[in-house]
Amino acid sequence: GSEIHTQDKGTPQGSPLSPLLANIYLDQLDKQWKSSGLQNRYTEDAHLIRYADDYLVLMTGNPAVAKKKLDEIMEDIDL
Repeated sequence: GSEIHTQDKGTPQGSPLSPLLANIYLDQLDKQWKSSGLQNRYTEDAHLIRYADDYLVLMTGNPAVAKKKLDEIMEDIDL
């Protein structure tokens, strides 16, 4: 359409720098997820798979548990 949207936060989409900055910032997501204990096969067996700024959670346990933990981590790292 004819609407123009400006972005005042984050990195510009399409910039070659964006994936690098996302990986640097989201490294905290990876670290906190690993320390959460959700990857333990005796608990929720939840695995976070991330590529740049996209992620997927594969698990055999209750998805609400993983969603809650992701929300907590995202809030903690100001996302």
